[in-house]
Amino acid sequence: MRSLSFVVALWSPIVAAQGWCTGDKSIVGYCTPDTWNAQPINASAPTNDECQDACRGVASDAGDWFANLTGSAEGERRSVVGYPCQFSLGRGPGQADPLVFSFANQDILDIYDGVIQRFGSSGRTAASGTMTCEGKKVSWWVD
Repeated sequence: MRSLSFVVALWSPIVAAQGWCTGDKSIVGYCTPDTWNAQPINASAPTNDECQDACRGVASDAGDWFANLTGSAEGERRSVVGYPCQFSLGRGPGQADPLVFSFANQDILDIYDGVIQRFGSSGRTAASGTMTCEGKKVSWWVD
């Protein structure tokens, strides 16, 4: 029985490392993803492992974020997670000022997880889309 416990103890960190972007689906955030768009994949696109590393960093941070995109232009990106697999936010289509909202770590992890699941079959991924956070339309990018 001790050897089984030892094997499980060794296996657990490996499983956790592979699933950082899943996060804790029981945590309800502030945002709901609306659209998912694949971006061109080339040699500079982040790897799935780089995105998992970014998720590990997000998961180890405090849980809630506040964004103020008031005055930003549509299409302007504000970096939230600056790893090689970057997560950025911007003003959504037709969204007026003031543009302030909250979002949670789980909201970020849900985007990363969705991007990897939908577009990461080659081992690299990049995507963009929109989400609604506290009733505000927000653009997002993972690249």
